[in-house]
Amino acid sequence: MPELSIPIPFAAIATGLYAGWLLWVIFVRQRVAANRDAALTERMLRTTEQQAQPRQRMDEQLAAAGVSITPATFNLLRLACASAGLLAALIFRLPLLILAAAAVAGWLAPLAWLNQRRKARELSIDDDLPAALSGLAATLAMSQNLSEALQGAADAVSPPGDESPRLLALELRRTAALMVSGGDVAIALQDLQKRSPSPTLAM
Repeated sequence: MPELSIPIPFAAIATGLYAGWLLWVIFVRQRVAANRDAALTERMLRTTEQQAQPRQRMDEQLAAAGVSITPATFNLLRLACASAGLLAALIFRLPLLILAAAAVAGWLAPLAWLNQRRKARELSIDDDLPAALSGLAATLAMSQNLSEALQGAADAVSPPGDESPRLLALELRRTAALMVSGGDVAIALQDLQKRSPSPTLAM
């Protein structure tokens, strides 16, 4: 029976391919899998952050508008308005295009109201800000207590006992009361910024 002889170049190539395959399995494939897992994890985290950002923005919009409800509750109200618009269009047997427009209008109407309310609060705060700053400076000249300074700024905007106090006075007194009750000063000021849509006051 003739002996099977393998050419030396062919054997060398086969040996090299086998060694390369072993190196791939031991080192490269594990690294590629690790990089793929890391990329997948980063993609999931980025998606989670992107989903959380609208909720954070809605929290800020509600706080700036002075509305004390959660984003979930506000979205339920928007859904109810959209359903009401759609139902009204169905009752009057309006065309399909009008049905869609009524639903969209009902969904967007609460958001438009929220923006209008936030804008009104911003204008109110900006109008009273010069008086508040004057009261703040006058109080700080006599006392270094921040809560007393905020109270003095509020009194400069709306005197104590005012039957219809201004918005800025209410917010400043609320922040001062939180500080007096032992609340964290930094958190109290951050809450004031969230509730105050005025860019000038937020600075």
